[in-house]
Amino acid sequence: MRFSKQKRQEIIDDFIRKNGGYDAQAFLREVRSSNGTHPAWSWFQWNDGAAAEEYRLWQARTFTQGLRVVFTVEVTERHVSGVRAVPALLSPLDNRRNGGGYYAVDPQDEAHMAEVRLQGAASLETWMRRYGDAFELAGGDLDPFYAAVALLRPADEKEAA
Repeated sequence: MRFSKQKRQEIIDDFIRKNGGYDAQAFLREVRSSNGTHPAWSWFQWNDGAAAEEYRLWQARTFTQGLRVVFTVEVTERHVSGVRAVPALLSPLDNRRNGGGYYAVDPQDEAHMAEVRLQGAASLETWMRRYGDAFELAGGDLDPFYAAVALLRPADEKEAA
């Protein structure tokens, strides 16, 4: 079952009120002990075989996290040169809802690099939503981040915006 962020927040706020903080194991114990009556019950996979398989799939995905493909760049008109690194594997954003999958990134393939830039923009936007207020409260300026997102977004998305 899908839960809205607001519903999940309400459930967690209630748990924190009752328990003085959040502990994932304590939360799981509470949900499990409800035998289906807890509002978060349907969030969990209770079939142990299916849960184990989902966990192994998650493990397989995390096995690739942080791997990089390293390549050398030399562009004379902008004086950009040196060694660069991007993720070694990508799961395209536009295909994740259909089950997705990963492909090995080829730095020479413009479509691959466009996907790297798109995912960079998406990650930066996520960071700005999550930490932007704290950054500004600390005296930071988010304008350079917005400029970076604009640079990373594909031209057709920039025109549509």
